Amino acid sequence: MPLREPKKSGGSTKDKDEGLPAEFKELIDLIVTYAKQETIGPLEELKRYVGFGLLGALAWGLGLFFVGLGLLRAIQSEAGHRLAGDWSWVPYLIVVVFYAVAIAVLISRMSHGPGRDEPAGSGGDRSKER
Repeated sequence: MPLREPKKSGGSTKDKDEGLPAEFKELIDLIVTYAKQETIGPLEELKRYVGFGLLGALAWGLGLFFVGLGLLRAIQSEAGHRLAGDWSWVPYLIVVVFYAVAIAVLISRMSHGPGRDEPAGSGGDRSKER
């Protein structure tokens, strides 16, 4: 069975030549629009969350710094002469231990993720237990 030739629209070959570059330009525009939609749009939405995250991290960092400084000065002033001389390093050790515990708690909360109070595999949904 012979192949049929497609019907010609009656236009000249000049119309076909102008149509191909126009379709190619349309394809490029479509690709650029899609790339912007799928990359720039989500990045702009993510920018807000990253900004709040950095602001929160800065607030926690400054807060913990001042709490540690206050703890150090309180221990030094309340202990007085008992932690002087050879024992003057003890208040600093206490503050370092405080920072280590605070960092460990913050890291443990980060690994759980938002809204997850239970570790994975601990039973799941409690709404069914009524």
